[in-house]
Amino acid sequence: MRTIIIALCMVLAAVSPGFQSAAQTGCKPNPQSKDYTGVSRLEDFTTDHVWNELFTLPSGVSAYDRTDLAEKGLTFTCDNTNNDLVVVENCGFDPNLPYRNNQLRYRVLANKTGEAILSVHCTYEGVTTTKEIKITVTEAGDNPFIPREPSLSNMTGLRSSKQVKRTAGVSNFFTLPKGWNDCKKWADWGITWGFTVSNPEIISNVDANISGTTAQAQLTFEPVTGDCDITCWMERNGVRKESTFHSSMYAVRCNDDEAAVLRADSRAPIAVLANDRKMSDAEYSLTFVRQPQYGTVEVGEGVDKYNRPITVVNYTPTDPENIPNWTTDSFRYRYTLEEGKGEENEYSEAEVKLVIRNNPTIAKIHEFVPAPGQFINSSSFLGADAQNLIGKGGGEGSSSVPATTGLISLGSFGGYVVFSFDEPVKNDPRNPYGVDFIVSGNAFKADAKGYWSEPGAVMVMRDDNGDGEPNDTWYELAGSDYWFKTTRRNVTFTYEDPQYTVRHAVPYTTSDGDARAMASNMFHQQSYFPDPVNYPDVKLVDGKLSLTGNHIKGVYDRRTPSYIESYRAFPFGYADNHATTGDLTVARNPYYAENGEDPTDGFDISWAVDKDGNYVELDEIHFVKVYNAVSEVCGWLGESSTEIGGACIARADLNQTAPGDYYINYANIVQLQVPVGHTCEYEGFAFHNGRPMRELKGIWTSSDPEVGVFDADGVFTAKKVGFTNVTFQATDKAPVDKFEIEVVTLAKVVIDREGNASETSNEKMECFVGERDWINVESETSNVDELNGTKNNRYVYDTYKWTSSDPSVVECGDTGFFTAKTAGKCTLTATSQTDSSLSASIEVTVKELPQPEKYNNYLVIEDQNLTQETLNAKVFSCADLFSAGGRVVNISLTSVEPAEYAENFYVENNRLYNRLTKGDYREYRLAFEGELNGVTVPVEVPLLHTTTSNTIMPQEVFAPEAIVLDRNTRTNSLDLATVFPISGQPELYKAEYKINNAHESLTATLEGSVLTITTEETSLPEDAAVTIQGRISRATQRATKAAAPASAPVSTKWETVTVPVLISGTQTAINEIIADRDGAPVEIYNLDGVRFNRLPSAPGIYIIKKGSEVYKIIK
Repeated sequence: MRTIIIALCMVLAAVSPGFQSAAQTGCKPNPQSKDYTGVSRLEDFTTDHVWNELFTLPSGVSAYDRTDLAEKGLTFTCDNTNNDLVVVENCGFDPNLPYRNNQLRYRVLANKTGEAILSVHCTYEGVTTTKEIKITVTEAGDNPFIPREPSLSNMTGLRSSKQVKRTAGVSNFFTLPKGWNDCKKWADWGITWGFTVSNPEIISNVDANISGTTAQAQLTFEPVTGDCDITCWMERNGVRKESTFHSSMYAVRCNDDEAAVLRADSRAPIAVLANDRKMSDAEYSLTFVRQPQYGTVEVGEGVDKYNRPITVVNYTPTDPENIPNWTTDSFRYRYTLEEGKGEENEYSEAEVKLVIRNNPTIAKIHEFVPAPGQFINSSSFLGADAQNLIGKGGGEGSSSVPATTGLISLGSFGGYVVFSFDEPVKNDPRNPYGVDFIVSGNAFKADAKGYWSEPGAVMVMRDDNGDGEPNDTWYELAGSDYWFKTTRRNVTFTYEDPQYTVRHAVPYTTSDGDARAMASNMFHQQSYFPDPVNYPDVKLVDGKLSLTGNHIKGVYDRRTPSYIESYRAFPFGYADNHATTGDLTVARNPYYAENGEDPTDGFDISWAVDKDGNYVELDEIHFVKVYNAVSEVCGWLGESSTEIGGACIARADLNQTAPGDYYINYANIVQLQVPVGHTCEYEGFAFHNGRPMRELKGIWTSSDPEVGVFDADGVFTAKKVGFTNVTFQATDKAPVDKFEIEVVTLAKVVIDREGNASETSNEKMECFVGERDWINVESETSNVDELNGTKNNRYVYDTYKWTSSDPSVVECGDTGFFTAKTAGKCTLTATSQTDSSLSASIEVTVKELPQPEKYNNYLVIEDQNLTQETLNAKVFSCADLFSAGGRVVNISLTSVEPAEYAENFYVENNRLYNRLTKGDYREYRLAFEGELNGVTVPVEVPLLHTTTSNTIMPQEVFAPEAIVLDRNTRTNSLDLATVFPISGQPELYKAEYKINNAHESLTATLEGSVLTITTEETSLPEDAAVTIQGRISRATQRATKAAAPASAPVSTKWETVTVPVLISGTQTAINEIIADRDGAPVEIYNLDGVRFNRLPSAPGIYIIKKGSEVYKIIK
C-alpha cells in the first residue's frame, strides 16, 4: 500500500503545477498562540514579536539578524481588521532599534475595546504562509481589579514569642489586569487602596506603602494567640472591592502519629513531638489525655537521628507475651504552653496509633551467591553489601519499616540470596490477599512503554531439622510463568571463569544442551565473574560456578535496540517484578491493580511446589531464597539481573478469616513478532489465587484476521505484515488478557555483540587460543518506525546456522558459541533459518596468549586518610603488577627488601596484602613471579609507603664548591644528577632541572641533566657563578605502553644551589694532586676538577686529598 501511494504522488507531481507548488511549504506558521486578551487600558500598550515567534524560519536564518531578512529572500506583510483598536507600527525591518530589528510591532490604543485580527504573511521562495494574531480587549469597568483567594502561609500558624513584622502584597489579594498593575500611577488614575485588620490585639499596626513596583502592607504581629481577618480593599469610581484572609495564630499544634512497637521491647521510645509545631524558645508540658489499652506511656528523654536530646514518650507493654502479633493500640496526649504573659492554657492534642508486632524485616543473610553480571565485583555490589538488606523493624517507633541501606544484584540466571526473619513466616489465612511476605527490588513502569521488570523466582524452606540453617528441602513458590511449556525446569547453568581482570564475556553451558556467553558492555569495565574474595559464599569447582533453577522465558521487547524493556510485568510470583516500595508490611493485591493501586510483589506460601511441580502444604516457613529466573540479553543495558532491596513479613488483618478469591486470565507471550507465513504456539491459563485452573480451555482472538489468525489450540498463523490485538480468556470471572502481535518480513541479519551505542566492532574481533565466547546475532525486519532515535525493527526469535571458514582456527556451534583452537584468522557466518538468503559474518583473529609484562613501575600506599585497619585492607591485584591483555596472571612473591621487613607483605588469593604500620614510612623492593599458561616472568617492583600524594623520601643536595673551566677551551660540564641525586629506588622518582641564573660573563646551557658552562673571558670576576635548581618527584607509575599513563604527583619544592665558576690555571682536569702540607682538611674532586664539600652519592671516580695523602675512589 505504501508503494502505491508514493507512485500516485509522483504522477500527480508530474502532471499538476498546483501539486508542485503545494509541495513547497514556505515558512510554516508557529502553532503556539500569540493572541492577546485583556481589558481596556488607560494608556497605549506596545508589544512586538520577532519572526521565529510567528514562523519556522529557513535553516541558516536567524530571527535576531541585524540586517534586513529581505536580503535573504523573506518578506513580511500584515493585514489589520480594526485600525481603531490596534495600530501596526512595524512589519519588517526597523534599523533604528538596538536589537530585535526584524519584527512585527503593534500598539493597542488606550480606552478602546473590541476585537482585531492581524494576518501576518511571510513570503519565501514564492510561497506565502499566514499566521493570525487575535486581539481581544473588553471593557475595564469602574473597578477592573479581581479579588482572589489569598495565599499567605506566613500570616497564619505558629506564632512567635516576640513581636514580628510580616509583609503582604496587594497582588496576594487581587488579580491585577494587564496595564493596571503599575501601582505608582494608581493615584493619578483615581485608584485608592489599603488594608484593615479585625483584631488589633493580634495585628497591632498596619503600614500600607509602595516599595519599588509593589503595593504592600507591613503588618505588626504581637506575641499572642488568636484569630484576625486581614482585608485588602481597592476602590475606583466609587466601586470598592475587598479580599479577606483569615489569620489564626497558635502557640502549639500537634499532629496525629502512627508508630510500630516491637513486642520484644520492654520499653519503646516514640518521638511524638517530631512532627508537631511549637515555639523553640517557649516552655511546654506534655500530659496524657488517655492511656493505651495494652500498656502504659510516660514522658522520657531520648535522642534524634542527629544524636540531639529530645522529649519522647516511652511505651511499655503490660503483658507482651500475651499480646497477639499485629495488635493495634492507641493513646492521646496534650501539649500545653506553660503559664506566662497571659498565654496560659494554650494547648493542642493528638492521637497516636500503635501497631504491636514482632520484627517483620530480614534478620539474617545466610548465603549470597550472585551469577556473573555487569554489577558483580563493582564497589557498590560486593558480598558484604548483602548485610544491607537487614532491617530494623520499626524499633524506633517509625510507622513504616525503616528503609534498608542499599540493593544487591543477583547477576544473571541462577544468582541467589538466602535470608530469614526473626520468626517463622506463617501461612496465615488472615493475611490480606493471602500474601505472607513481601520482597522489594527496583522494578518500575517505563515512561514510553513496557515495564522494567527483572524477575526473581522465590523459594521457601521449613527448618525441619531444627538446626537454624537452610539445609532442608526447598520449595518454589510457583509464579505465573512456572507452568508454561517454555519454562526449563530444574536446569543448571555452568558459568566458566574467563580468567580476565577486566570486562569480558562469560561463557556458560546448560544441562539441557545450550551453550552461550553473557556479554559485557562498555558501561562496566570490571570483571563480571564473581570473585570468591568479594563473595565468600561463591564456591567454584575447577573455575566454574554451577547454579540451578527453573528458567522462565520472559517477554522482553528488544525490537528497539536503544529502548529495551519487559513488554509487561509478570502477573505474580516474582521479585523485582512490580514497583514495590513504602511500608513492606502492608500487602497489596499481587495479581492485578485494585482500588487505584498497582500490584506489588507479595508472596503466598500456598503457591509452594516441590521439584516435580506438585503443590505442598506448608503451615510456616523459616528461610527464603530469591534467584534470578531469566537469562536475557538486553543489549547495551546488559543482562537482566534481579535486584533485591529488602523483605518483610506481611501484616495480618486480625478481623479476616480467609483471603478471598482472585482470578486472572494470563497468556504466555512466546513471541511479540511472527514472520509472514510462519506459525507460533501460544499458551495461557486462568489462575485462581495463584494456582492454574488447568481444566479450563482458553479462547484466543485476533482483532485483524487479515494479519493473522488463531486456531483452537492457541497456534497463531501470520498472514500479512501488520499488527493485530490478541485476547485470551479461560474464565469469565476475570477480564480477558490482551497483547499485540506484529507480523513481519525479515530484511537482514546483523551481528550485534554489545548492543546500541557500543564502540565494539561487529565486523572484526580478536581472542586468544583456548578461549570460548559467543556472538550475539539478530535479524532485522522491514519496519521503519522509530523510537528513542533508533528503528523499531529488530527480530530476536530467529535461529541461525553458523559456519566457520576454518574450523581448525575457530570451531563454532549453532548458537554462536565458539572455541578458539589455534592462532590464525577465519570468518564466522550466521545464516537465518527463517530466510536462508539472509546472513551476516564477522572476522575472528585468534592470537597466542600473551606473555605477562610489568604493569606498574612502582606501587604506592599513602596512609594519611587511612586507619590502621584500612591501611592493612589495602590490596593490590595481579593487574596492578602484570599486564597480559586483560588476562589473569598468577602471582607469587619471591623476596622483599629490606629483608627484615619480609613479613610486611604476603600474597593470598592472587592479591598482594600488607602488614604495614601506619606512620612507619620507607621504600621496599618486592620481587614477584607472574605465570600465565606455563610461562613465568619475574619482575621487581618498588613499593613506597608514605603519607600523601605529593610526598617523596627526603631529598639530598650535594653542592660543588666550584665549577672550574678549562683555561684553553674555557668550558666545563656538570652532571646535575650528582648535585640533586635520586637517593631512593630509581623507578620511583624522576628528576627535573633548570637554570635559574648565570653571571653575565657566562653562558649556561642545559641538556638533560648535563649543565655546560662556557665563557669568552680569559679571567672571571669573583662573583661569577651559576644558580641552578632541581627537584625530585614521583615518576610515571605505568610501565606498560598500552596502558594509559597514570598521572604522577609532582613536587612543588625546587632546591636551589649557587655554584661559583673559576678558570683553571694549567690543566683541564685533575690528573694528579700534589699534597704540599700535612694536616690539611679533606678535599674531594671529580675528574672534571669540580670540588665537593662531601662525597657525592652518585656513582663515579673521585679524588680524595687529605693532608699529604691522595686517594682515587671508584664509587
